[in-house]
Formats: sequence, C-alpha cells, structure tokens
Amino acid sequence: MSEYSAYKDVPWLRKSGTNSVFLILHVLTLGFLPLLLVTCIVLVTGEIYYKQSESNGTLKTWSKANKVVAFLLLLAPLILTGVVIATIAGF
Repeated sequence: MSEYSAYKDVPWLRKSGTNSVFLILHVLTLGFLPLLLVTCIVLVTGEIYYKQSESNGTLKTWSKANKVVAFLLLLAPLILTGVVIATIAGF
C-alpha cells in the first residue's frame, strides 16, 4: 500500500520519472553510470511512485515486474565488475 496520496509529497528520489531517467542513462551508457544502483537501493528501501492514483486515493507504485527488470539490468555490470576484479586479483 502506498504511503503517499499526493505526488508533490513524494521525495524526488522515489518518483518514477527520476528512476526511469536513471534506467535510460544506465542503458545508454552501457552501465558506465552507476545510477541504476541508486534505483535498486531505493527499491530495496521502499517504493517508487507514479503520478497516477489507485482507486483508494493513494499513488500507484512500481510493480514487481518493474523491480525485476531493474535488478536484471544491474546484474550484468555487477558480474562484469566481479570478473574484472577476479582477473586483477589473479583468481
């Protein structure tokens, strides 16, 4: 359930538009900008909100599918980073 009923009350970091930009920048820079990591941290610590309201008056939040896609997009750079670190460390 959403804790906000007005979009203006939602912190900028929890707004869908902000995190959508983070996702797009992540894809366009091939993971070079770690902004998707910010989105994933925000998702772990709470919800990301749309401007649209539910029938009960609270704001809609990102679905489980949105959350899965965000984490899947983060998975490849994390694996690549791990491989590079393992290579440098000589494993």
